[in-house]
Order: sequence, then structure tokens, then C-alpha cells
Amino acid sequence: MLKSIIKYGLLSGIVVVAIPAIFEIFIGNDESSFAISELVGYFSILAALSLVFFANKKYLAEVGTVSFKSLWLLGLGVTSISSFMFGLYNVIYVAYIDPTFQEKYFEYSIEKIKNSGVDSRLIEQQVSQLESQKELFFDPTFNFLIMFLTVFVIGLVLSGIFAWIQKK
Repeated sequence: MLKSIIKYGLLSGIVVVAIPAIFEIFIGNDESSFAISELVGYFSILAALSLVFFANKKYLAEVGTVSFKSLWLLGLGVTSISSFMFGLYNVIYVAYIDPTFQEKYFEYSIEKIKNSGVDSRLIEQQVSQLESQKELFFDPTFNFLIMFLTVFVIGLVLSGIFAWIQKK
């Protein structure tokens, strides 16, 4: 099982990092592309974590009958590696590849709130809340943790779904 976790985890990690990186090469990464970049990011997570299904399938073919728990743990192993790689990529990205990204994205987020069309008091409250969290927003450890958890939580759910489907 460990061999499958490592193989599919690394493949999944490559996918979750490569899709946004390739997208940025062709589209760029500025305020005009942030909305589509978010969609591409979630698409890359789903594409990468779909490899859990194939890891389970291959493991089932090799071993035969396995429990739901075994398939779920296999999926969590793949997800963990992919999540780690995505978190690490994001920290490296904002530290070395585009050190201005976080500032641009923070300003984009403020403008998005201001242009949301909701009540002005709510806008002030949301902007104030975002401003109070700015230090966390720029913290590499927090950034890693959020990116890791984004992939991991989605993978946690998908691993359970795939294990349940494939166990039937």
C-alpha cells in the first residue's frame, strides 16, 4: 500500500502544482485573472485527487478484497502527499516566484468586497475584518496550513466517496 501511496501521491502533487503553474504561464497572474485562477486552482485539486480513484483501483487489482478502511486510508495517504506539495508550492510561490502576489491578491479581495453591492456597513465590517487578518494572510506558516487544508479536506471527502464506491 505504501508504494501506491507514494506513487499516486507524487503524481497527484505534480498535477495540483502543474495545472496552476501552466495556467499562469499562458494567462498571467494579475487582478484580471484572479477569479479564473481560483477556478483553475479548484479544478487542479479535483483533477489531482481523482488519482485517488485510480490508486484504489490498482490496489484492488493487486490485492483483491480489501476493506473500506484500507481504501480510505490509501486515499488519505495520496491526499496527504498532494496536500503537502500544494502547500509547499504556495509558500515557495509567494516567497520567490511572485513576492508581490499576496499584496495584489489582498487588494483584489478588498476591491471585490467594496464592489459586492451589499450594504455599506457590511462592506466596512468585512473590509475591517480582512484588514485585521492581514498579518495572518502574509504569514508563510499560515499560508502553508490553509493551502494544505484546502486540498486535504477535499481529499478527505473524495477518498471516502471513492472508497465507498469501489468497495461496493
